Amino acid sequence: MAQLEKIYWEDVFSIGNSEMDLEHQRLLEIYNELIILIQNNKNRTAFAEILSKMTDYSLFHFKDEEEYMQKIKYPRYKEHKQIHKEFIIEVATFNTNLLSNTPPTPEEILLFIKEWWMNHILKEDFEYEIYKKNK
Repeated sequence: MAQLEKIYWEDVFSIGNSEMDLEHQRLLEIYNELIILIQNNKNRTAFAEILSKMTDYSLFHFKDEEEYMQKIKYPRYKEHKQIHKEFIIEVATFNTNLLSNTPPTPEEILLFIKEWWMNHILKEDFEYEIYKKNK
């Protein structure tokens, strides 16, 4: 498994919406908390707690983002909302499975989260801001 590293906010992650950018920064901070936990060899329970924090904050962020997309009448709102739902289900499943007899590895979970958020911010979220600017 490749070495997982913290993700530091860079201008390239900015979608041009300061409120969403701040929320994305907070999500990366929670991701980094998970990285630190693994580096310090903490137990599954502590990992599950921070993963729950990621889920909770994601729900908060998705609600804000979805309200914003409705406000600007974003045409792909329903598809975007479904993508959010699938993320929450996936992370909740990881969290539940952490306490099973065959838990996923923290690295497996973090790789999913990192790839998902990078793709989501850099692709999906940019699209609604581009739509708004072109409207």
